[in-house]
Formats: sequence, structure tokens, C-alpha cells
Amino acid sequence: MRDSLREQVAVNKQQKEDRIDAALLTLQREFARLELLRDIHSSDTMKRAIAEAYSLCIDFAQGVTLYYSRSTWRRVLEAITKPPQLGIDTKIAAITDAMTEIKTERATLDSKRLHQIQQSVDELQQSMDEVHRNVTGTNGAVEGRLECLQVTSNGSANRLQALHVQNESRLLSILKEQLLPRAYDPNSVLEKYSPLVIDSFRNPGRLTVLNVDRLMRNGLFRKWEETTKASMMLLYGRTGIPARDYCWLSPAVFHLIKVYRGRNHVVIFHCCHDRICMEPDTQAEVVLSSLIYQLLQAKATILREQPRYHELNRKFSDPKWRTISSRPPFAVLGDLLDGFPEVYILLDRIDRIKGQADRFLDPLINMIKRSKCVIKVFLVASSNNHAHPDGKITSEVLTNAEDELGSDRFSSLKLDQK
Repeated sequence: MRDSLREQVAVNKQQKEDRIDAALLTLQREFARLELLRDIHSSDTMKRAIAEAYSLCIDFAQGVTLYYSRSTWRRVLEAITKPPQLGIDTKIAAITDAMTEIKTERATLDSKRLHQIQQSVDELQQSMDEVHRNVTGTNGAVEGRLECLQVTSNGSANRLQALHVQNESRLLSILKEQLLPRAYDPNSVLEKYSPLVIDSFRNPGRLTVLNVDRLMRNGLFRKWEETTKASMMLLYGRTGIPARDYCWLSPAVFHLIKVYRGRNHVVIFHCCHDRICMEPDTQAEVVLSSLIYQLLQAKATILREQPRYHELNRKFSDPKWRTISSRPPFAVLGDLLDGFPEVYILLDRIDRIKGQADRFLDPLINMIKRSKCVIKVFLVASSNNHAHPDGKITSEVLTNAEDELGSDRFSSLKLDQK
């Protein structure tokens, strides 16, 4: 009983200080933005929102200073009398609400500015069209007027496009903060992870090194690649180097990313085992959030639709997004995929995704069946470190996938390193 109480006090104290640290880092980042926004947007609503945020942040900083000025035993006492949810969480929630109000007002003002520029472009275009209709012959003065109008119209259109791109980048950054861990970038992870894996199998002794070119000539692979339907291929097997947790089949994913990007396909990917020491299981929502972010990067123009952006932001910030169920992320991913004619999804080490294989594969298969997009899914799984000889990829998993998609849309290939 006493040990349990002591442990709970320690947990409360650590949780409180972790949340303080995270909040301070966020405030440090947001304060620089507030200074910039105050100069760019000067609406009364924005001024009030920024003033409210400043007041809350100052109050929070004073409270943090007071907290850390206390002795350790007093902080322990506070962990008993004021757990995080009764004190620090309330203040952080108030600051978060104030920041959300600022972001909403900023988005509204940006949309208004873009609309005004678009109106200006439309008016110039109408003026040009009117002049064209009234011209019955060649006239130097008229031609000069037309040329002037064209230059003005082109300049306005270029400014509008630049504002659109700037706004898309800002909105995408906001959504990235909701979706991905701080400073996480899929391409940077790939650049660091792929050489580690490849180097691990560079001198395997008597064991085989994966020949990806030979794999791409394999009949099953060619069937998957050449079909014009949404389809899935699963490559799995055991790695013969027991001292390493890397999979000898992972280089297939790295190679195919380069190949399909080189062919100008839309490619999204995720590496579920991207470093030597990491948690044994990756949450499905982490994988799906990474894929969603990459799709938004590939087609950021959809963020010009304000209702859609706000809906995405609401879903990503909802606590349900990070629950055990992967339904919300799969639903958003499926909706975004419908806006593309074809997308390649390449996933390395799906055996590292938390839970049994069918828990992730079943909704993935349903998405493939229902999507308007031609989704080409390529999966790699390791059979090592699992009780079953084939790891999570059991005969039941393979049978179910083939039953759902059909043999023309599902292929599996087992390759053990020997």
C-alpha cells in the first residue's frame, strides 16, 4: 500500500514536470509567431486573442517559476494535493484554446485576403474580355491597353499563386504538428535508416543478400506491378543473422521507393523499425498519420478548401485519433486517396505494428477494395522473433487476404535468408 502510494506520487510529479517542459517548448515556438502575426494581422479579434494568449502565457510562466523555486519535498507534497489534471492541465488547456482562437482568426483573415486578390484578378480579366469584344480592327492604342492589362493580370495571378503556396505551407505545418512527432520527417528517417540496414547485410558470410532486381523479375511481383487494379503484395521471411533485428527484405522497400519516384508516381511509405533501439510495437495510427501527411504534401492544394482544412484539423486534434482503434485514421486516409488516380503505398516491417497482423491488414484490405484510387500496396514483414514459424504472417492471414481481394489482386512471396 505504502509503496503503491509512493509510486503514484512519483508518477504525478513526473507527469506534471513533463507537461510543464512540453508546454514551455510550445510557448517558445509560438511566441515568435505571435510577434509576427501582430504586425501582419491587425483585426480587433486578432488583437484581443493575442492579448489573451500573452496574459495566459505570463501567468503560466510565473506559476512555473514559483513551482521550481520550491524545495523538492514541497513539490512532492503538491504532487499529492494537486495532481496534474487539477492544476497544470487546466492552465495548458486555456493556453491551447487561446492559440486555437488565434489560428482560426489567422486562417479567416488569410482567406479574406486571398478572396480579395482573386476578385482583383477576375475584374482585370473581365476588363480584358470587354476590350477584346469591342475591338473590331487593329489599333495600336487598343493593343497597348490590352498588353498593359495582360501584364497587370499576370502579375496579380502570380501574387495570388504565391499567397496560395505560402498559405498551404503554413496550414500543412499546423497539421504536421498534430500528426507527427516533433521534428519527424519521413524522408529524413529513410535517409538515416536505409544505409544502416543495407550495411548490416553487406557481408553476410554464407548467407544470401537480397537481389532486388531479381525480385522485380519474379512472376508474382510482375503480376502485382502490372495489374491496373488496386492490389497488394506481401513479401515476408526469416532473416538468417540472429544478432540483428533488421530484416533482410527491407532493402526491397528502399529500392522501390526510388524506382517509383523515378517514374513520377505518387509514393507514400513508412518504416516501422527505423532505428536499432526502439519500442517493440508501433501504433497503427503512427503509421497512418505518416501516410496521411505525405498525401497532404503531395496535394497541398486541397487545403485551400477552408471547410476541409478545419475538418482535418479537428480530427487530428481529437483524442480519439490516438486511441487503440485505427478507424479514424483509415477513414481520413481513404478519403484523401480518392483524390488521386494512383498511389503506391510501401510499408516496411508491418510485423512491428502493434497487435495481430489482421488487425491492421483487414481495414487496409477494405480500403483497397472500396477506394476510387488505384492503390498499389507493397508490404515487407519479418518472420523472426515470433512464436509462429512465419511470425504474424500466418496461413490464415494469407488465406483471408486472398479471399477478400482475389488471387488477381493479392500476391505473397516468402523468402528466407539462407
